[in-house]
Amino acid sequence: MRRSDAADYDRTADSPRFNSAFDDSGELKPRSTDGERPVEFDEHADDTPTGEAFWREQIPPHFGGES
Repeated sequence: MRRSDAADYDRTADSPRFNSAFDDSGELKPRSTDGERPVEFDEHADDTPTGEAFWREQIPPHFGGES
């Protein structure tokens, strides 16, 4: 997996303490017994397509398809 190129990417929802994107209380309350799960990044990976190539790879096989 490659780290996002986006600057200041909000990772709030990636925390097990995250309640809801629609919680207006402003505080994070424990809601789950899930612990944090590590994600390993390959900082040198560049095999992930970007731009239009990325989105074309995401099209399901039953969506039109190429002849």
